[in-house]
This record gives sequence, structure tokens and C-alpha cells, in this order.
Amino acid sequence: MSLTAFLFPVKQEASGLIAQLEGVKKINSEGMLSWRGTLRGHEVVVALLGIGADSVKRNLPLILQSYTFDFIWVSGFGGGLDLSLKKGEVVWVENFSSENLEWSPREKRVKGITVDHVVTSSTQKLALSKGYQAQVVDMESEVAHRIFLEKGISHATLRGISDPWSESLPAGALNASFDPEKNRPTPIRLLIYLAIHPEDFLAFFRFVIGLSGVQKNLTKRLIELEMKRREINPDSVIGILRKARKQE
Repeated sequence: MSLTAFLFPVKQEASGLIAQLEGVKKINSEGMLSWRGTLRGHEVVVALLGIGADSVKRNLPLILQSYTFDFIWVSGFGGGLDLSLKKGEVVWVENFSSENLEWSPREKRVKGITVDHVVTSSTQKLALSKGYQAQVVDMESEVAHRIFLEKGISHATLRGISDPWSESLPAGALNASFDPEKNRPTPIRLLIYLAIHPEDFLAFFRFVIGLSGVQKNLTKRLIELEMKRREINPDSVIGILRKARKQE
């Protein structure tokens, strides 16, 4: 059976979509977490890629070996490199998505760039924007995109803007808050860091408190576009009827 996959770096980004699944079953295979259930009557898999290129290279092959997918979404948060992008906006990253998808949105299409570190300052963001003519940055999308191209898998990348161009992030607090190798939060390490660096508390709090809204918008948009994709898919019932009408 072919499934649709929704891939995220971490559970915080995926939790909104997981909550929408019915009959959900959590699976832990070789340390890789995934959830299988139904979304609006269709069976899907939500899985965690982890943060960064190494995690994607390690976990994505495991995901592709475990299931057969008809379509894959790569999603999660991204940093805004363009002044026009606001926190919470959801963008379609066209250079990391399959081409000529009939149902793809016309609005909020951007160019993305993938880097090997968290981009925390407005100065760094401006340099990336000017150097690569990109509007959004993340740490996973290009790596996954290249693997999908090699395997001929249809896919799309959707990112929610977690930090706009004007927002600088407390790098030390972010690094202390999460273990990328184990793909899990480290609250005790974060508390120790903030006790030593109280000046980072307000910036970290402001960043984190806004993520729930970003996640909500991202979840809503993913579901909207997935339903649109299924409606237009030539193999769906509606798609077959549309094709028949065009031939009449």
C-alpha cells in the first residue's frame, strides 16, 4: 500500500499534525520515531528526520526502507531571510520541491537554502539572502530533496517562519535546549545555561512562546495542500472524473 509521508526534524514541529491523526500508532524503529494513522480518511505516516544533514542521511533511508510512499512532505520551521516574511507565515520552497505539481500554490513561493548550523543573527541572515538570493533557511531540506531526486520520489517542502529576518536568536540557549544526536529536548541543561546567562532568557522566551502559532499555521496549511493534492491527483476518484470531462 502506498502512503503519504510528512517528515519533520523534531516532534515539536510535528505534534500538531500527529494530533490530527485517527487510530494513530507510535513506532520506534532503530531509534527513529514515526506515527502511522489516518488523516481525513487517508493513511499517512509522520516521521522525524532529526536536525541537520547527518540526521537526514541517517534516518531518511530507514524511512524509505520501511514504507512505500506516493508522496512525501518535508516540513518544519525555517528562518526568514526576506523582510516581507513575518513570523508564522507558511511558505512553499519551490527549489526543494518536485516540479510541475499541478496543485501547488501560486502564492508564498520562495527559494530556500540549507546550511549546517543554526542561523541566529540578522547579519548572518542578510549575508545568506544576498549571497544566495534565498528567502528562507533551514538545515535539512536540500539533503532530503537530493535523495528524493535520486530515487524519483514526488515531494514538496513547506516551511513555517519561526524567526523573521529582524529577529536575532540566543545561540547559546538554543544549543543548550536540545540534543540533536538523540533528537530530544534537554531542559535541565537549558536551565543551567540560563542560570549562568540570564541575559538570554527574554530572547529565548520570546522565540519559544511564538512557536505554537507557527506550528498551528504550518499544520493547517499542510492539511489544506494535502487535501488539494488528493483531489487533483489523477489516480483519485475526483481526478479520474476530471480527466474524463477533459476528454469529452
